[in-house]
Amino acid sequence: MPISNFIIKRLLNSARGLDEYEDDDIDVARYGLQAIFWEIEKNLYFFIIFLTLGYAIEWIFSLVVIGSVRFFAGGGHVKSVWGCFFLTLLSFIIPILLLPKLIPTILVSIVLVGLFSILMLILMAPLIPENRKKLVDHSKNNQKKITAMTITVIWLILIYIFRQHTLASVTLWTIFLQNIQLFIVLLSEIWKRKNHKTDILTSKSNSE
Repeated sequence: MPISNFIIKRLLNSARGLDEYEDDDIDVARYGLQAIFWEIEKNLYFFIIFLTLGYAIEWIFSLVVIGSVRFFAGGGHVKSVWGCFFLTLLSFIIPILLLPKLIPTILVSIVLVGLFSILMLILMAPLIPENRKKLVDHSKNNQKKITAMTITVIWLILIYIFRQHTLASVTLWTIFLQNIQLFIVLLSEIWKRKNHKTDILTSKSNSE
């Protein structure tokens, strides 16, 4: 993120000039500042985009829904900054502009999305990036899983009650897209395990 990188660079240069911090401290600070400033700048761009399109309220509501679930359930991550930007933008465009116009928010769609979401949360939540696994208290994983499931169920109940409202559709498909990320990671892990087993069998046959 260009603006964030400029600010972070100035802050870190100022910290280095104090001669009070080790390189490891600077690296930790850089990681924390990037996480905060990149997220702020990214969401500022999203707000401008959806404000221009006339869907600012829908975007804000979708962001609240994602935040309430993702905080406990985790989600997919992309190493590239701009890859993350466009993937996240797509995860807003689909539930706000596309799916509500294609699929009605009726009992069947609510139940199907609900069952899919709960299954993904049971199997995958909380989904923690590899570079953060050593920093996370894993003793709270079950608590996070249960909390994510509870919040999802609450959203689904509200969706059913207010299913005629535009924001109900946005909420439903936002939850769906959030759990699609878990599904993609699940498929990726299955694929890796399958390839790993194939490699082991191949190496055994070659050794024989």
